[in-house]
Amino acid sequence: MSGDQVIAAVEAALLERFGPEPARASVSFVGVERIEILRWRDGDVAQLSTLGASRHPMADPTAMHADPVAGPRAEILVRVRDGGNRSGESLSDGMVRSLAILAATPSVEGIVLKAESTVDLGAPVTAGSSCTGFVIRTALGEAADTGAALTDGAGVLGSAFIQTDVPGVEPVALLEAIPVTPTELAWARAKGVPALRERLAMAGTDLSDVRRRSVSLSDPPA
Repeated sequence: MSGDQVIAAVEAALLERFGPEPARASVSFVGVERIEILRWRDGDVAQLSTLGASRHPMADPTAMHADPVAGPRAEILVRVRDGGNRSGESLSDGMVRSLAILAATPSVEGIVLKAESTVDLGAPVTAGSSCTGFVIRTALGEAADTGAALTDGAGVLGSAFIQTDVPGVEPVALLEAIPVTPTELAWARAKGVPALRERLAMAGTDLSDVRRRSVSLSDPPA
């Protein structure tokens, strides 16, 4: 029952933050409970969020016994600058399944999604995309690691954690998935996600553009 209470609290917080009437899609995998993908639009940018990933805590794969209540929980956010692909499907339409796959990885592969994680899907995150995986950061910016309220120039976005008030349940983390190219993903694994984020920022990269080219990752001459 606590899982349903968590999802209800998370949904209420997401609707309050992003808007009351998102488009909804449902994705199911064998052995994994249904995951909903909520989608809001702001001009040509689509904001997507999972709903359902936080139903159960993510278990440490080395733990002998998984606690059904205690443990980290998260939902995943991603922003996509929308447009069509050759099949006529919007880029955010194609992102729905990739985001659900990402949200299901803790259940399927026994990993704990957290800031500075990398996830390689091994295929474009949506048809027509140059990105094949994600790097993960705490949503709403690096300073959100504290759970403090943030402003991004468009208004106060709020905390990167959702309090559910369900006994024994940790606050649900909102994690942002940044689509990255195979080259960037390999570089992040070698140099670290913060180093990649620094390169992306230096290049002025539009992180919502999933059809972009890789940023330059060569070291400047000494």
